[in-house]
Amino acid sequence: MSRAFVKETDAETPVPPERPVSLHPNFVTAEGLPAIEAELARLDKAHAAAVRAEDREAIALTQRDQRYWTARRASAQVVGAPPADGYVHFGSVVTLTRVGSLDEAIGLANSTRYGLQAGIFTTNIHSALEAARHLEFGGVIVNEAPTFRADQMPYGGVKASGNTREGPAYAVRELTEERLVVIDL
Repeated sequence: MSRAFVKETDAETPVPPERPVSLHPNFVTAEGLPAIEAELARLDKAHAAAVRAEDREAIALTQRDQRYWTARRASAQVVGAPPADGYVHFGSVVTLTRVGSLDEAIGLANSTRYGLQAGIFTTNIHSALEAARHLEFGGVIVNEAPTFRADQMPYGGVKASGNTREGPAYAVRELTEERLVVIDL
């Protein structure tokens, strides 16, 4: 309902927008779970103070935040310790390692459990072809970042990166139902 010419003292307390809660588990570290508990305790105190002060806006905000953090605590799953380097990685991580030979580089690259695409930068066509023959990846890109992709290229991985391909030819194959018809004349 729309209302015009409302006195400020008569204004309703605006309802703060809800904080979106993921439907997925909330993976937290052993330190993260107590941090959620501490935030909930802080919000309980802030809410009690807002009620005592009859601050409707603060009451609405603390209730909203309590709902959010209660949901995050309910879906919290404690995960193991971070990797040996002490960092939790989000997104891409790049490691540069000096090697003594092309064979050593190929062996190091193949030692990962993933195999989406690899890249090699070289001016030697023989080294490029040697890498392409022996790298255990879905694609090998020469003199370009391994993230390069054109739509018409088959794109996909091996090992833990999957075993399927994308691209127009693969989409047509996936969406085509092959049938055999035999007619005995």
